[in-house]
Amino acid sequence: MNKIAGILIAVGLSITILGSILVGFNYKEGFGSETSEYVAKQITYKLEEIDSMDIDISNTKIVVNNTNEQNIIIKYYESENTKYNYTLTNKKLIFSQVNEHKFMFLDFSFDFTDKNVTIIIPKESKLLLDLKTSNANITSKDNLKLESIKLTSSNASIILESANVNNAVVLSTSNASVTLKNIQTFKNVSASTSNGSINISTITATDVIGKTSNAHISFKDVNAKDIDMNTSNGDNNWEVVGNYSEFNKDAKTSNGDIRIDNNKYGSKINLIEKNTNRSIKLHSSNADIEIDFINN
Repeated sequence: MNKIAGILIAVGLSITILGSILVGFNYKEGFGSETSEYVAKQITYKLEEIDSMDIDISNTKIVVNNTNEQNIIIKYYESENTKYNYTLTNKKLIFSQVNEHKFMFLDFSFDFTDKNVTIIIPKESKLLLDLKTSNANITSKDNLKLESIKLTSSNASIILESANVNNAVVLSTSNASVTLKNIQTFKNVSASTSNGSINISTITATDVIGKTSNAHISFKDVNAKDIDMNTSNGDNNWEVVGNYSEFNKDAKTSNGDIRIDNNKYGSKINLIEKNTNRSIKLHSSNADIEIDFINN
């Protein structure tokens, strides 16, 4: 009897899948051939029309590219069930998702085009950029000059490379990694996540702050007045620009060792140097801490 029931279930599932294909089912949209159609769209503004951008979407990757032109362009895809809204008020552009995908199951669509939201901005600007998504990556690898940048996601990684920023750089996600590379700012750089690594290299800033859990923090060629890193359950390798004596040092870990310039210090140190206002604070657990000071 159980065998017959199993066969009937399998046959019913096969019929359902076949019927779904015939009517144009798409996991991103639901049933119906009309709703599976995506339409490519874009909006364009002159750079002088916008001082700040606030992008707030979900389940869609955000990609930031640069251009030599003096226009700001947002490229995106809409369908019957995925639509966006945008407004420009007092030089602030707000771009948001009106509704989300109705149903997610299986994808029988043969359209493999990435449905990213792509933001194209001039190489040099004074934009305040605030980008938010969830369950999707945020990637910016083109060289940019901005006033400030804030990137927020969840359950997906964030990558920011090659940016010159006048004010704060803030990256935040969860259950995924954060990567910063070739960043210059006169203010703070902050990276936070959980259950994901933080990777920082070639950074010049006033303060550099990083926090994660169950993962490692690594940074190389970091030049900052103050450094504050906190993690657990992951080995940490840090390369700091400057001399040993230039920094007050506060480091501690549990179930691990601290090594600074090849010298071992046990599991906890608090060293105050004379004639300096720079500091480095590194806290971890269940992991080793390795710090190397370098001179450029």
